[in-house]
Amino acid sequence: MSTNRVYKFTDINALQYFLNGAVFGGDIPAQSGGASGWDGLVGKTLILAAPAGTVTFTAGTGPGGRLLFKDLKQQVEAVIATALVTTLSGKLVIIEATPSAGVTVDKDGTANSILGFDSARDSAGKIYTPPGVAPGSAQWTWAYSSNENVHVVYTWE
Repeated sequence: MSTNRVYKFTDINALQYFLNGAVFGGDIPAQSGGASGWDGLVGKTLILAAPAGTVTFTAGTGPGGRLLFKDLKQQVEAVIATALVTTLSGKLVIIEATPSAGVTVDKDGTANSILGFDSARDSAGKIYTPPGVAPGSAQWTWAYSSNENVHVVYTWE
């Protein structure tokens, strides 16, 4: 059953990522010494059902092998060439290089809780098509911005 939904964003890039099927993880932890990154990821897995691939993290370039953002980005994109890893307002974001179906992070990845993804159900983005395109798929029906920090989109999904 389809339903109307309303989503609000504080950044226009977040809205664009959302419409293009991105998934949003948690905050990238700030560490002492200015190197932001994650402890405890070495040997853990990030499983993407779409685009498909499994990343098993290896030691990064941070102190003690900590994975810095650049390490995580490099490791994910090396294994899943069709995925792009970026940040937005200090949060981890994964999007398809060429949006086609949306990103899905499998709930069974052992790195999910560290990266801010759900471990109880898959974290799935979806592509929202413009009004009148591909009836039956998720569509955005109307969007507006009231200022630089408030962007709203209405969807039918």
